[in-house]
Amino acid sequence: MSINKLFRIAGWCSLLGVLFMVGAIVSYPLGIGSFGTIFELFFLLMLVIVFYALYVAHRAESQALSLAGLVLFILAIVVNLVSMANYGNTFISGLWYLLFSLPFLIFGYLAYRGTRMPRGLAVVALLAGVFGFISAVGGMLGNPDFADSVNMLSLLFTLVWLVWLWRLFLSKKFAAA
Repeated sequence: MSINKLFRIAGWCSLLGVLFMVGAIVSYPLGIGSFGTIFELFFLLMLVIVFYALYVAHRAESQALSLAGLVLFILAIVVNLVSMANYGNTFISGLWYLLFSLPFLIFGYLAYRGTRMPRGLAVVALLAGVFGFISAVGGMLGNPDFADSVNMLSLLFTLVWLVWLWRLFLSKKFAAA
């Protein structure tokens, strides 16, 4: 598969990730949590492809750091699955928030340091990672209400980041770079 094709697929996965994320966020308060869980799993599946494309895009700058971001995201998915099985365990939820925030911090840093991605995109990724990290600390300290409310800010920045990546990955300018 060519690099351009990977970025195009990752762009469409970014858009699908936004749709699944919004579906999950809306379905939990409506009382149809089983759909929310399915939407969340599809959201994470779409993000695997997005983070793999980010790994490919940033491995020239720092292969070890971009690989660490990809591996941490896959580990976050595993912890999320454990968290779904142990609903109510605040430590595991906090660990999931932590592992979910670290790839955003890593790829945000790499995007900020590099020249391939816009600075604004890097800042949005860093903000998603910082709010996710704060949420993780709150969750691990046993305050799930604080963790959930701060995590909503992280999710908002994640939505902006995914929409921006959708546009960026599908642009001819990015593919040419």
